[in-house]
Amino acid sequence: MADQPTSRLEGMKGALYCLAALLIGIPLLDWGRGIFPSAFGNSTWRFAVTQILANYLVTPAVGLALAVGTAKSMEDWGVLRGLRWLLRVATTLFAVLVLLFPFDALQARRVMQPPARAVFNTGMATGIIHLIMMLLFVVLLTRATSRMLRHEPKAPTGAEEAKQKLVVRP
Repeated sequence: MADQPTSRLEGMKGALYCLAALLIGIPLLDWGRGIFPSAFGNSTWRFAVTQILANYLVTPAVGLALAVGTAKSMEDWGVLRGLRWLLRVATTLFAVLVLLFPFDALQARRVMQPPARAVFNTGMATGIIHLIMMLLFVVLLTRATSRMLRHEPKAPTGAEEAKQKLVVRP
């Protein structure tokens, strides 16, 4: 068992999960700090918040991939199930953002002066591209995580445990 890659990485498990949490959490905390004071009724504010979020997504994506890879390599099935749940929530969130972002952008664009519209249009295009790419990423990672969990070893039932403990002497 000592030659297995899992056993060689076992000492890194905590550090890898911590790194994944840092990669996910720090950019999202920075984003959250920058969106106050909130003005949910203002389409320009919603556009700006989503645009800023789109710029912060790459590092958390790396953190999610690292967490899933660590859970799979360590055969940490409980963590992998939790990550699958988190990824399903993220998929729903990004699907909603991809649908709503263009509406907020178009509303916010109406109040822009013509000279600023070119820069705004570029920001709108890059924002929607970022959101679509992140949606694609979380969908693919969710599917991969679900496939990994299909290979999860089943917990032995009471009868199977008893059979495994049974010692037969010749």
